[in-house]
Amino acid sequence: MCKKNIELICIFIVGFFSMEIFAQSNKNIQLRLDSTEMLIGGQQFLHIQCSDSLWGLKMHRVLDTLSWLNVLEDGVWEWKQPYLEKKILFTVFDSGFFRIPKPIADQDTLDQSLPALYLHVYFPQDSLTDLRAIKYIEETKSTSRLALIIGLSLIFLVLILFVLWQFFKADRAKSISYHSASPIRPWEQAMDALDLLEKGQLWQRGEIKNYYDQLSIIVRKFLSEGLFIPAMEHTTTEVKIMIDEKLSNQVENDAIIGLLNTSDLVKFANRFPGLEKHAGWMEIARAFVKSHLTLSDQLMSVNRKHYLALLGAEVSNQFEFPLETVPEVLVEAYNQSKDLATLELFTGLFTWKRFVLPANWVSLHYRNCGRFYKWQSNLFSQEGNRLLQIFLFLLSIPIIAVFLPILFLLSLWNKESLTARGIFALSRDHKIFLRKWPEA
Repeated sequence: MCKKNIELICIFIVGFFSMEIFAQSNKNIQLRLDSTEMLIGGQQFLHIQCSDSLWGLKMHRVLDTLSWLNVLEDGVWEWKQPYLEKKILFTVFDSGFFRIPKPIADQDTLDQSLPALYLHVYFPQDSLTDLRAIKYIEETKSTSRLALIIGLSLIFLVLILFVLWQFFKADRAKSISYHSASPIRPWEQAMDALDLLEKGQLWQRGEIKNYYDQLSIIVRKFLSEGLFIPAMEHTTTEVKIMIDEKLSNQVENDAIIGLLNTSDLVKFANRFPGLEKHAGWMEIARAFVKSHLTLSDQLMSVNRKHYLALLGAEVSNQFEFPLETVPEVLVEAYNQSKDLATLELFTGLFTWKRFVLPANWVSLHYRNCGRFYKWQSNLFSQEGNRLLQIFLFLLSIPIIAVFLPILFLLSLWNKESLTARGIFALSRDHKIFLRKWPEA
């Protein structure tokens, strides 16, 4: 009880002194606080008003002796006639009653008898001074997982439907007839090569051997590719025999053989014809090509590589377009090996048809297939219990759906399509046609 009375008396005394804006005991310096009470850690200003800068210096020395006072901003002196005035922002981190004394004249010591400012620093009432009631742990309701479960279920369902759709599509498709871009005809190539050789003016620059060598190559290439006379692989004598057998115009035959013989003499015996002959041989070659361009087109049409001509009637009858031109990639693959293999194309989810095609074509088809098609083909193409195959297939669909993102990343890594169906497809009549143009 006595302690509480003492605190009230102290507060009364502090309040009494705070009624004074400036202490009256010393006219040379006056002090004022914003408030005589503050929370610990709070901030306020100390206002100093003095007659000259000497008293301001003395006051700073006094403040330096106060260890409990923490200056935040020192402020600046301002002239407010007839006084100098300054505001110092400070804080206090200790609780209790504190005294801010004043300096005395002509000394750096403090006069404890002079009036001073008093400051009461205290803790908040809701802080350490009051004990709080113990609160028990309260259980909170967890967030509902229903939305998450529904969302994941929908995603899983979409993945399963995607997998089923890829299998249901099977190999049936709208018939497409591919026509490769018409290559430059052999006689056109020959005429372009002759024009380019003439513009090069080789014999005019003394390159006679080079001139006749290129002229011979142009003629032989036209005979091989345009007239199907294998002149590139045979001697001139052998070529003469084949020309006389296949071409009826003996005058033209003798002229072109004369050109080949002259080229051989220049190349192997260094026997050069006169200058007046060089341009003449060029014209003989050009005339020979022009007179046989119609025959060349006819032979190209007859010898065009379509499925019927390449595979025969029995195998080509499996195709929707047996007279369609066979891509060069397939021709080369067939020439490498003429072995046959079985190709299985699906007409539905669990049904398929088998075809006999060149083994290299079947391999090329499967290389262009995605993982979905390969799994379906590997599972159902095997002989065995059909019900067991269907059960295993249906069991694998959810597993495939779960790992679909991983499978997609693997397909990107391996640079392959996940859902590709190969190069061959089924028409409505269950015939084969080329689904896409194969690449080497």
